[in-house]
Amino acid sequence: MWGPVGTAALLRPWMERLGHEMRSRPAEQVALVQLAGAGSPHEAAVAALLGGAARPATLSEKEVETLAAGPPPLRVERLRDVVRFDGLDALWAALVTERGISEALDAGRRGALAWSLRRWIAADGTLRIAVEAALLSGRG
Repeated sequence: MWGPVGTAALLRPWMERLGHEMRSRPAEQVALVQLAGAGSPHEAAVAALLGGAARPATLSEKEVETLAAGPPPLRVERLRDVVRFDGLDALWAALVTERGISEALDAGRRGALAWSLRRWIAADGTLRIAVEAALLSGRG
């Protein structure tokens, strides 16, 4: 049900509600949205391992543009930052277990995940991953 097509369909009501909330309040509203693909390599790595069972919490550039289009349009500011995990177990807990997916981080998955994220794994096992996000802002 999740995956590229399923995820977009399941996120659509959330995107519509977010757009409505941001445009219906008189005060300035902001929302931070993590970008998909190269903007979230850790999400992409987990999605590659889990396939259709993955539940990425990211939006594509096109989805961000659609959300921001209006009326009235929202401002979009691109941000770059670093997310940190204490290790592969912490990353798996955050991106899999906390999202209600009952898949274990077995030796095969651990090896594949470590390989795909190797450039971000420090000598002490922590992960520091460059990510991109979009900051949406606007007033109703």
